[in-house]
Amino acid sequence: MEKVSIESTFRKLVNQKIISDDDLKDENYSSAYSERFQSIIDFDLKNIELNMTQHSLCFSKETEIRIAQIDKKWGAGLNWLRFYYNYSSNSFNDWKAYNKEEKHDSEIAEIKCVLHYINGKAFYLTAEIICLLENGFPEGAIARFRSLHELWAIGEFISEDTKEVATAYLNSVSDKNENNSDDHYKWAKVSKRFSDKNPTISNIISEAMNTFVKKTDGNISKTKLWKIQTDPNIFIHPSAKGVCYLINPENNDVRIGGTNTGLAHPAINTLIWLYNINRLYLNTTSNVYTELLKKMLYDINEKAQSVFQKIESESII
Repeated sequence: MEKVSIESTFRKLVNQKIISDDDLKDENYSSAYSERFQSIIDFDLKNIELNMTQHSLCFSKETEIRIAQIDKKWGAGLNWLRFYYNYSSNSFNDWKAYNKEEKHDSEIAEIKCVLHYINGKAFYLTAEIICLLENGFPEGAIARFRSLHELWAIGEFISEDTKEVATAYLNSVSDKNENNSDDHYKWAKVSKRFSDKNPTISNIISEAMNTFVKKTDGNISKTKLWKIQTDPNIFIHPSAKGVCYLINPENNDVRIGGTNTGLAHPAINTLIWLYNINRLYLNTTSNVYTELLKKMLYDINEKAQSVFQKIESESII
């Protein structure tokens, strides 16, 4: 099927002798022509509607070709990412069943409930990211990763605080007075860490990073953590850098479809921070089963990252 565009519409109308090339000249345009062209457009829209199935199949075919090209290059990495997603999400069902008789004091129970919801949301976001990567949209994946990273920060913050903070977080679900973005984080005011300031998502992320740096004995700096959080800004917001990133240097056109490059960065970050969220939830329980699961997830995750790194390095050579 031919490419559809305004030019294809004009050519079709000229070939059918409904209009002539002279009709498209500026000097011949008038209000009468405007009315005539509107009737022609209406007529063509009916034909487009009749052939919509064909148009849709054509678009689907182009998408299939692009996905096949992406899979040829990134398939091994995407397979490992999908496997980690499936293995870990299924394992959490096993883990919950294994520990169903476990008793928690109220302090841990509230925090565990929050982390249960956050863990589930993390899998939801990861599924979105996988879909974007499979279709060649790494910028979109980077933007959704930003949400995943913020989700980790909230989980990290609550896991190191009190039952009262976890309870306030859960109670905020029914808060009908959240009129702006800052209202979404009023629950954190319960924490002693915000006794002298109003909580914002940036403040919560900063506190979570402080905790994380201490847990890693300084092996990762807060500056690097902030870079992970802020780098997606160029794609989330309409920055010049984010817009011009899409320019094809060969013809100076802006790429509007999927791409076969740049998938490693968002995929690896997604793997790292999904695992960190998984680990937060698992850390609410202490037994051999849980420790083995953490180790298994860690090793699968590391393998998945290494596959993406290998593909990326080979494509640079």
